[in-house]
Amino acid sequence: LEQAVFEGKIWSLLQEVSPKSEVYDLLGYTKDEWKIMKLDQGQMWRHFLENKLLFSSDFNSYKRYFVYGAHTFGAGIPADCPPMIGSFMGLQIEIQVF
Repeated sequence: LEQAVFEGKIWSLLQEVSPKSEVYDLLGYTKDEWKIMKLDQGQMWRHFLENKLLFSSDFNSYKRYFVYGAHTFGAGIPADCPPMIGSFMGLQIEIQVF
């Protein structure tokens, strides 16, 4: 959770300094990937909770959710899942809090 909030703050700052840019474009996503993540937020939270990842201190168990690449890989993750969903979730926390 700490890593997600940290990265969410960074992404939020990027939005603040580039207000005319589309958030998905600014963060390196396609419009379709952004829509997928917005629609699947509940699934993501469920995955994090069921796998006890929110408060895990084992970096190896959650690092794949913060790594840039073609997709987020792992057990229970759809093959077409966009990258960096942990950072995306952190941004959603940041948006809700502030």
